[in-house]
Amino acid sequence: MLGVTNQTVSKWESETSMPDVMPLPRIADALDITLDDFVF
Repeated sequence: MLGVTNQTVSKWESETSMPDVMPLPRIADALDITLDDFVF
C-alpha cells in the first residue's frame, strides 16, 4: 500500500531507521489519521 518493503517497516519499528518525510502524508492517510496526529 505504501510501496515499502517489510524490511523497511521492520527498521522503522525497531527504530533502526526512520521514514523519510515525503511518504509521511501517505502513511497518515493509510492509518486514517491526520498528519498532525501522526507526527505529534
